[in-house]
Amino acid sequence: MKRNRARGITRRQFAKVTGAGALGAGIGANFLFPERAAAQQKTLKIIQWSHFVPAWDTWFNNTYVKEWGQKNDTNVIVDNINLVDLPARAASEASAKKGHDLFMFLSPPASYESQVIDMAHVYQEVEKKHGKKIDLAHKSTFNPKTKKYFAFSDAYTPDPGNWHKDWWTEAGFPKGPDTYDDLLKGAKKIRDTTGHPCGIGLAQELDIVASQQRQHLASLDRRADVRRCWRR
Repeated sequence: MKRNRARGITRRQFAKVTGAGALGAGIGANFLFPERAAAQQKTLKIIQWSHFVPAWDTWFNNTYVKEWGQKNDTNVIVDNINLVDLPARAASEASAKKGHDLFMFLSPPASYESQVIDMAHVYQEVEKKHGKKIDLAHKSTFNPKTKKYFAFSDAYTPDPGNWHKDWWTEAGFPKGPDTYDDLLKGAKKIRDTTGHPCGIGLAQELDIVASQQRQHLASLDRRADVRRCWRR
């Protein structure tokens, strides 16, 4: 990205303001497209999902962003779209090389690595303020072959499994299934005695990928490589 102060925000300026906690709220991974970061002076365009808690968008768009913009002399524009529409919108903007400066995903796809700036500077500034990033953030956004951070991970969300305590206690597992063998045996007992089915979702849907498919690999003593999962 060209260091032209008359046209927009430089990479180092962006890293400086984000390192203070700015734009660090929410869940997901953020991408900064260099062609669009310099499109307008002191204007930052953000696109992210429409949060499942509407009050979050109201606070972020009307309070947090406005306060941050005033503090940093920046006009911040936020657009919210449905979660399922994010991938297509990202592909469209990347192809056109115009649109939003900051694109928030709930997961960090590596497919746009060649079209976004290296976010190492953002990580460095944030670590100065808040300490070292967790290993999950590093592995989810860093390409060890190119040595580039193709995204910035500001948060992560646990995705635990849920089980019916009464049914599993009757099946002999009062603390729930601890292994996939427990799941298989207990689920069969529950189905045989009560008729209640027990299923595991398998679909091209974010929560399923995060909570189930990687667990399946882990149960086979394999490590899920986030970069490979999203490149295929």
